[in-house]
Amino acid sequence: MILICTDNGEMLLCANNGEYKAYILDSPLGKCIDSVFSFSNGFIICAENNFMVFQSEDGDERTLLSLEGDAIPITMRDSSSNQSFSSCTIRALTLNEDEDHIYAVTSNGQLVTAQLELTGNGYGANELTKFDYVLGPFHRAEITGLDVCVRK
Repeated sequence: MILICTDNGEMLLCANNGEYKAYILDSPLGKCIDSVFSFSNGFIICAENNFMVFQSEDGDERTLLSLEGDAIPITMRDSSSNQSFSSCTIRALTLNEDEDHIYAVTSNGQLVTAQLELTGNGYGANELTKFDYVLGPFHRAEITGLDVCVRK
């Protein structure tokens, strides 16, 4: 399957050969879809700092994708952090091999992770998902240069 997403939240599902299959009715209309990642039964999208999980029924790729559960807000576990996700977007995301942890890169260069339930009836547990920094919040803006020294 190929999922085509637009900056105004529309989602179109196509077959692997590019043939149009369907318009996804559960699309987050009016919200910019910043990133998409496919997993074994569907897709995870990030739209305006909320994750949404779209799955086909029983893993059948011929069925339409439907939204599973509510949108998952991106909130940090450490509330004392100066960084707010309202001021940045998710540029890229991925899942680990077991599809139980999500990793995301923010627009200001931070790598964050959270545990995510994608199987069974555990979607309600995702409402309490909190993200952690993988390495810590070291910087707040883009990296503009890098240098190394041979001796020290």
